[in-house]
Amino acid sequence: MSVSKQNRRQTLPFAYQINRFISKYPDLKYNGSGIYCLMCRRRLVGWNAINCRQHVLSARHKQSRKMHMPYWTFVYDFIFMLSVCDIPQNMLDNSHFRAFWQKYVPNWALPTRKQVCTEFPHVKEVVENQIRCELRDKKLWVTVEIVDVKKDKVGNVLVRILEENYSSKPFLIASQRLKQLDADTIHYVVIGALMKFSVHPKNVLMFVTDESEHMLAAGAKLKSTCPNLLHIICILHVLHHITESIRTSYPDIDKLIISMKRIFVKSAKLTQQFQKICPKIPEPPQPLLASWEAWLKAAFYYNGYFDVVKAAMIQFTPKQSRYIKGCQQLFKDPRVEADLKMIHENYGFLVDAIEILQEASLSLTESMDMAENVYSTLSHLENVPGMVAAEKFSDILWGNPDYEKLRAINECLKEDRLNSDLQRYYSHANITCMDVERSLASYNAIFTSTKTCLSESAAEGVLMMQLYAKHNKRAFTWKK
Repeated sequence: MSVSKQNRRQTLPFAYQINRFISKYPDLKYNGSGIYCLMCRRRLVGWNAINCRQHVLSARHKQSRKMHMPYWTFVYDFIFMLSVCDIPQNMLDNSHFRAFWQKYVPNWALPTRKQVCTEFPHVKEVVENQIRCELRDKKLWVTVEIVDVKKDKVGNVLVRILEENYSSKPFLIASQRLKQLDADTIHYVVIGALMKFSVHPKNVLMFVTDESEHMLAAGAKLKSTCPNLLHIICILHVLHHITESIRTSYPDIDKLIISMKRIFVKSAKLTQQFQKICPKIPEPPQPLLASWEAWLKAAFYYNGYFDVVKAAMIQFTPKQSRYIKGCQQLFKDPRVEADLKMIHENYGFLVDAIEILQEASLSLTESMDMAENVYSTLSHLENVPGMVAAEKFSDILWGNPDYEKLRAINECLKEDRLNSDLQRYYSHANITCMDVERSLASYNAIFTSTKTCLSESAAEGVLMMQLYAKHNKRAFTWKK
């Protein structure tokens, strides 16, 4: 052997050398501290190719492989099921659960919690490989959602495959705690996730986010890496700001909605009393004010049942709740009834638009036509709140970094004259990320009191599997 070749071999990383000679043995895996046999569930004593070959050819390994191959598949499916069904791993330590399993499923030994923790990274790796195959050479839509978890900010990177005839469901490709919430950190997380899944920057066509400064700056940075990228502000975030603008323009109505919610939200007795007085109408709404259209729907409720609810509230006594007296005074104020009627007459179309735009299956043309119809309707309102809302909508909509470019592409799609091959991928491109936020709504449930020990990687794997299961309904076929 030449001196140069010998020196080159000596400079190779130790892990690389090990992975090189065990690559021909799929049952063996290097875990950083030793060579591990997946079939025998044990670590090998030796570190060289001879030891590996001897172990694989041994009678013990052949017997283990024959006995444990179905069980290995069962364990991976079991771990995947735990993640998708959001079942905590400490269930495996419950003696009653293990006794039930041993009684009714005696042919399959229930994995231990330690075994599940050991094999979980392998299951996550298989899911990542399947997602990587699905994303290969596809044109992609990307979004980043920021979630508050345990006083930390977690950045979730999700992608959709841009198809010509339909809108696909999202894949989670990264979920990381952010050291600080700024453009550089978001850019680093997105680029790292795309590289991990072997996505070419030219294949990233859309970046849909909210209108925060760090997202706008991150979009500008991504454009330097992804030459075909269009950055669009989610239209539902724009409409949320419009409803907030309307809400602040009617402080008495806002006070009425909040006070009525506080009366009934924690008092089953008052709710039952209201149902006896008004048996033919629904209970007063208890809206989540962070929801897109909840405040408007509550205002429509009180407009539709104003006289009935007013008569019911008069029968309540202030001793029952400290908010009752204020509500009674508001119901007696003629301006409140007039404002409720004005909100219903002028802004009913907003609720319809929000509900339609929440459907991820809309085409680009349908979504953009709906957005511009909202702007046109708002601009024709002559009351002060309507004019303020229209101005705010215009500032955010036309302040979209690439809205004009997307609008030009939409016109080309309408007229069936495409200026480039890439434009056809925008036919069902989503300009909202509402369904993504819904898919992440259960993220905080991952960090319950029974799952406090989940690492960042494990939490990412659980959420990745949950979203992938929604995308892919067929049974898993695990490949080593």
